[in-house]
Amino acid sequence: MRPLRIGLLLEGQKLQRWQAWCVEALLERGDITVELAICNRTPSPVPTGARKQLHRLRNLPSRLNEVPWIVLNRADQRFARRDRSGAGTIIEEMDLTSLSVEAPKLDVIPHASTSGLFHWFSDDDLATIEQYDLDILFRFGFAILRGPILNAARYGVWSFHHADNRVNRGGPPGFWEVARNEPVTGVILQRLSEQLDNGQVLARGWYSTNPMSWNRNFHRVLAQSRTLLTDAVSHLAHRGEVPQANTEPVNIYCHPLYREPDARAALSAATRCAARRLQGKFHNETTRRQWHLLWGKVSVNDLSVRRLNRLIPPPDRFWADPFPYTVNGQNWLFVEELFYATDRGRIVALQVEGNRVVRHVVVLDLPYHLSYPFLFEHDDVLYMIPESGTSGTINLWRCERFPDQWVLVHSMLADVRAVDSTLLAHDGRYYLFTNIARNAAADHNTELHVYVSDDPIDGGWRALPNNPVLVDSRCARMAGGFLHQPDGRIIRCAQFNGSSYGEAIALRSVDMVTPQHYAESGLGHLTPSWEPGLLGTHHLATSGSTVALDACRHIPRWSRRPRRHSLSDTVAGAVRASDEQVSAVPNERGVYDAAQSASDSRTAPR
Repeated sequence: MRPLRIGLLLEGQKLQRWQAWCVEALLERGDITVELAICNRTPSPVPTGARKQLHRLRNLPSRLNEVPWIVLNRADQRFARRDRSGAGTIIEEMDLTSLSVEAPKLDVIPHASTSGLFHWFSDDDLATIEQYDLDILFRFGFAILRGPILNAARYGVWSFHHADNRVNRGGPPGFWEVARNEPVTGVILQRLSEQLDNGQVLARGWYSTNPMSWNRNFHRVLAQSRTLLTDAVSHLAHRGEVPQANTEPVNIYCHPLYREPDARAALSAATRCAARRLQGKFHNETTRRQWHLLWGKVSVNDLSVRRLNRLIPPPDRFWADPFPYTVNGQNWLFVEELFYATDRGRIVALQVEGNRVVRHVVVLDLPYHLSYPFLFEHDDVLYMIPESGTSGTINLWRCERFPDQWVLVHSMLADVRAVDSTLLAHDGRYYLFTNIARNAAADHNTELHVYVSDDPIDGGWRALPNNPVLVDSRCARMAGGFLHQPDGRIIRCAQFNGSSYGEAIALRSVDMVTPQHYAESGLGHLTPSWEPGLLGTHHLATSGSTVALDACRHIPRWSRRPRRHSLSDTVAGAVRASDEQVSAVPNERGVYDAAQSASDSRTAPR
């Protein structure tokens, strides 16, 4: 197949940083070439000199209504630029010459409507563009396009609409989701048509809304949604067909065409954002978010969460991501234990009886963050896949002695920023579900990737062709193991991450999983409604007749001593002894022995 020939529709010779990243990522593939840069050279319509002053006076009445939005938006932009993630730089302008693109440039002055909102190309410009035999035109500039330019390339003009076009058409991008307190902000990649924001949808994505600032929300969505374009082009280059997002049988838009907010809407949104910032700062200064555990011997199909046993950790740490395991009649929970002082997780095993922890054993404590200790058995051997995203690998560990001696088998995948990896055995094959952040600006909540292998131990993992199979922070991230129903159905537990992390658990029915395709549908949500004051729940796992989940609440920052109802006196001593150990490394046999490490640390000179 010949390389894909693309053209760029630009404002002058300028691109924003996120647009330049898209072009660079595509060129790195080697089978895509930029053949033409079409530069909008429309002269500025703003008059100068005395005519400029008369123009301002004539438009003063309408401008007065826009003043609140202009002032508040500029203030919000200043706040957004202070984003520590660096997403605020995503809209900085770059010159085309800064890219490794040596394509001819075509300067165009399009025909414009009276309002300036619509652009048409002249016949001469169209004839010149058609000579380059382009496959795709990317719209990174110009106004709303109309006329034959929409079909000047083989696969049309591709453009982003930074909102879900089924509920939000118009603009400004990122604002109305914050103003309406929506949990996610949608994005579509579409092939443009004559209908505004209603072209052929090539890809969809939903990203957690940032409730603190509409500009910060827009910048982060821009930073994360770039992969929609690169994935869609890669699909076309690899398969020779245009991707198409799942479509509904009926397409009815029943919402208004959104425009720049009036004074009332702008003030309302700004007030809400300011209140959320103050509330967040107050909570950060006075409280901590503490995850605790719930477990019980009950079928998940007859689960009443409020009746489960509750385990509260000491106030200097939290426990999360519980995976139950029963051996010799003893009930164990493998969990993430994170100390607030270090902000780094480790894996511990808790032997539990009712509302009590009777043993606390450190399983893995390494120089990088660990969590989500997914357990599975294969050929009567116990294995664990803990989350180790900060190390850039997905590692497989084998149990040498239960519960505290483990050996590193190998890295299942390397050079990936992956979290919450979970294994599913189905139809003689093994599927690895994991959540990957493919660039520094992305989060781990949005993209679900699936890999397949014939052997979970030896590996040879192959990515599914439609990876990422989901781009949706409401249901992409894993939240424990799979639930296998008596009728053969498989239910995937997923995190619902909206404007805050770990809000609820989404239950998803696995409709199809093969080496070529994955599909699922929604069943409902498990929300933290069983107890007042809970902030979220984001993990549900089962093993036999044992169910375990976690929940989050605020605790005061000044809490220092363990509550008497949370740990028995014996366990409190065991926890303190475990806390004394140092981070360990495998011995000469490659075995990580947490118990020996703890013994060595207690006898070593201080």
